[in-house]
Amino acid sequence: ALGNRMRGRLKLAALVVDADDALLERIAAAVAPDYFQLHGNESPERAAAIAARFAIPVIKALPVAVPADLARARAYPMAAMLMFDTPAAPGAIRPGGHGVAFDWTMLAGHSFAQPWFLAGVRTPDMGARAVAASGAALGDVSSCVESAPGVKSDALIGAFAAAAKNRVTA
Repeated sequence: ALGNRMRGRLKLAALVVDADDALLERIAAAVAPDYFQLHGNESPERAAAIAARFAIPVIKALPVAVPADLARARAYPMAAMLMFDTPAAPGAIRPGGHGVAFDWTMLAGHSFAQPWFLAGVRTPDMGARAVAASGAALGDVSSCVESAPGVKSDALIGAFAAAAKNRVTA
């Protein structure tokens, strides 16, 4: 329902983790996302196969703990965008840093074949710091606008957007 209200005003990404084709097909039919955002262990070959089969561009999330981790980005030239995220904590059920930021300065001065952005942005001020530290043009705010894991909150999204707008116009 939220996606339908926002369609045309922003791009919709369906976040998936090691999804099989049957699940991706159901998501494509039900949501019609602008992107599949791949957060699992999808190989470059699997990412290319998803993009080709569904004609939906992919965003590949890559965990970054040390500067050498950035080299993995070169293996995903088929990705429309790259997202750099904090690795999941040991024993975590879900991938990603869940709003925890890694050392964004590792990205300063790096360039990639496609657009890239950061995960872990929790506030508009943090987004501004992330841009200054890394050179990123975008930030992912997913977990900070959830009322529960995976459940987006209209109120939290509205509050974040209002705070970001106030920050830009101030």
